[in-house]
Parts: sequence; C-alpha cells; structure tokens
Amino acid sequence: MSYALEQCNDATNKLLEDVSILAEWSDELNSNDLADVGAACKRAADALEKAHKAIKARILCEANDNELRGNSFTARIVESIRWTLDTKAIKEEMGEDWTTAHSKCANVRSVRYVV
Repeated sequence: MSYALEQCNDATNKLLEDVSILAEWSDELNSNDLADVGAACKRAADALEKAHKAIKARILCEANDNELRGNSFTARIVESIRWTLDTKAIKEEMGEDWTTAHSKCANVRSVRYVV
C-alpha cells in the first residue's frame, strides 16, 4: 500500500468516525450550539465535495475501458444524457402566463450560515 493511499484511508476512516459522533450527539446539543455545529458540518461537507470532485476528475481522465479498479472498489464510468429545459426560450416562445400556468411551485425552507 502506498503512503498516499494509507494517508487517504486513515483520513476517510477518521472522517467516518467523526461523522458518526456528530450524528450520535446532535440531539444533545443546546439550541445555541446548533448554528455553530451546523456551519462546521457545512464547511466540512464543502471540503469533502471539493476533494471528491478532484478525485472524480482524475478517475474520468485515467479510467481505461470506462473502469478503474482499486484494491477494494471499482469505479465505473456511466454515460447518460441529461435533459434540461431552456426556461428563457420557453418564456419567449410561449409567454410568461403559459409558463407560469405550467410550472410547479413549492415553498422551500433552507438554512444559510452567516458570520
């Protein structure tokens, strides 16, 4: 096992252990602590997402025959087509009233952390 792989395995195992502790203790936090711990979790999730994107980019570049085999896991490249609607073009073509009448709306609540 390479030193780099050993370091990555140690880091991910520690991360999983820490996340498990957060989940276990989240009900015990007082209301004043929730925003701070929530913001820390969000920062950690953002850092993890950034690391995953970098690793995924390398997998996409280095995979032969749409597959990259590791010691424990295999990364497979899966191709698909993603459809999106051009809402600006639809509004121009069909009009604002038609677009509104054929749209679904929902009230959404989210959390933003501010310093």
